[in-house]
Order: sequence, then structure tokens, then C-alpha cells
Amino acid sequence: MTSLQLHRWGVSTDSLRFAVVDLRDFLHVHRGPRWHEALSDKADEEARYELAHEAFSRYVQADADLASGLLGMHATIASRALVDHAGRWEQVDAEDAEDLYDIRHVAAHLQAMGREAGEIGQDLGPDYIAACIALSTLAYGRSRYRAVLDLMENVIGILRPLVEAGRTELANDLAAALMNKGNAQQGLGELRAAIQSYDEAIGILRPLVEAGRTELANDLAAALMNKGNVLAQEDRWQEAIDCYDKGIALWQAQIEAGRTHFLPMLLKARGIRIDLFRRLSYWDAAAEEVMEAIAGIVPHLESDTLSEGLAREFGAFLYRLQALAPAERAGLSAALGPELTQWLRARFGLWSDENVTEAEAADGSEQDD
Repeated sequence: MTSLQLHRWGVSTDSLRFAVVDLRDFLHVHRGPRWHEALSDKADEEARYELAHEAFSRYVQADADLASGLLGMHATIASRALVDHAGRWEQVDAEDAEDLYDIRHVAAHLQAMGREAGEIGQDLGPDYIAACIALSTLAYGRSRYRAVLDLMENVIGILRPLVEAGRTELANDLAAALMNKGNAQQGLGELRAAIQSYDEAIGILRPLVEAGRTELANDLAAALMNKGNVLAQEDRWQEAIDCYDKGIALWQAQIEAGRTHFLPMLLKARGIRIDLFRRLSYWDAAAEEVMEAIAGIVPHLESDTLSEGLAREFGAFLYRLQALAPAERAGLSAALGPELTQWLRARFGLWSDENVTEAEAADGSEQDD
């Protein structure tokens, strides 16, 4: 929130008394070049705009006279945002602090006015959701998870009552917003909340996939894998493995049905599951995963039908194996057996930098201790 915004909203600076002085002091201390750029990549500018907004909001809420006028101000701010952006939300400038304020907070102002969720959706227009999704993608790429969370909360607030009222064609859009919300919560370290968001998305997607909406199997698999990643962060190993198993099974079924464009996702998921097996020293399970992955990729190598995406994921998969520590290589090699281990070395150059034996691995681990 800036003094210019207050002026545009018709707020008298006299009525705000010392609030504006405090705000100017805040800006004097914290403002740098483009300090208000809410999606700045610069770590030292992280959340400065949000800090100013939150501090100013707390000041107003704490003052009885100022708080009493908030309802009218909500109407003024929301109306101004609608005049500026309704029907043109996709033109919001992510580098403009006022534009970003409008798209992030207009729904909250409308709600504070007493508008219902359905009315808010009508007020904002059909392009608002698409604009929020596009902007959240940009914000997530810059690790601005709080902005993503705000934007997705707005989308969910519009879509959920519509789906509950029978607009089932919007269910997959609601699930996608919940997944994005979960990703943002995971980025913020809010792991329990992220699991709840993923669970809600899974609860929406699973019956749709089971009813024949196979085009949503990829989204369901991704939600399961994301949930598994969070569970692994909480050391809930078996629950994480269960989620990985279900996600991988979905992609495997799609590939067996001829949808081979899911191969990169499947290969990436297998690599994630191998990482967990590595952490748990489940070398037999890791070896089985490696064999399944190789069996799925070899036909494409032999027929020279490796897509760019699949080649990239296979390179990452091989790098994951190459990066194993000596003791880990020994564990996996023992589970694979000497013949398959040697084939992997000869075919893909794995572990060609050393010939790791169990004795050498043990020596290395003793030295590390």
C-alpha cells in the first residue's frame, strides 16, 4: 500500500494521522530500487511490499475511528480495482505493485463488503481466474509462495461453491488450484496444510479418473507424488511409499494403454522413489525400481524414438544413480547382481570412474566416520 494508492482511493491523509508518517518512516528505512516490486527476484527485497501492507493494516485495525470506516473503504478499493481491471485481468502487470495489490486482494475487499462467493466470481469476471493462475505460475517460479497462496485462495474461493452447487465441469480446475495451493504451502514449510490441500485435490480427482476421465490421471498421479514428497519430509516413510506406488501405477497404466507421452513423468517418479529407498537402505526395492525403469526406456533407445523430454529425464535418472556414494553403490550393485551391474556400466557408463566392491565401500564409510 502506498500514499499514491491512498490518494486514488480518496482517503484523506489527515484522517490517518500518524499512520502515514509511520508508513513514510517504514519506506525511508526499507525502500531500495524498485522496493515495491512484489515479485522481485532479489532476496533483500523479499516481501517488503507485503510487510508495509500488513503493518499499515494492523495500524488501521487498532484505531477504533479508522476501523469504523473500513467497510466504506473496502467498497471504494474494490470498486476502483474493478473499474481498472474488470475484463482485463490478464493485462495486470506483475511488476506493478498497485496492479498486483488489486489482483491479490480485490476478492478480500469484496468479501469484507459482504459479497457472497458466487457474487464475487460474477463481479470479477471469467478472466480473473485465468489471470490468477498465470500470475501464480510466475510467482512460484520466483519462490514467492505467499503470493501464490493468496492467488490460489481467491480461485478456490470462487470455484468451490460453484462445484458444490453442481458445476462439475469445474471440478478439475478446483483440483488444480488446490494442488498449486499445496505446492505453495510446501514451499512455505506448512507441511500439514499442504497435505490437506493435496488430499482435497486427490479426493476430487480420484472419482473423476475412476469414472473414465483418463485425461486427469496425470493430475491425480502428480497430486499423489506431491503428497508423498511432503510425507517423506515428515519421515512418514510408508505413507510416502504408498503415495508413490499409487502415482506410479497410474502413469504405468496410462503408458500401457498407449499414452507413451507419460514416460518422462513415470521415469521422474521412479527416480524419486529410488531416492526414498536409498535413504532407507531398501536396496532390493531400489534395484527392482532400476530394472523397471531401464526396461521401460531400452525399447526407445533401440528404436531411436527417445523424445527430448524423455531423454532429459533419463539423463537425470542416470545422474541420480551415478551420484550414489560408494557404500550406496555397493548396496545397489549387490541387489542388482554382478551381471546386470556390469551391463549398466558397459551400456550407460555408470560408475565407470571406480570399481566399487563391498570391502572398498566399507573402508570408505569407516573413513567418513
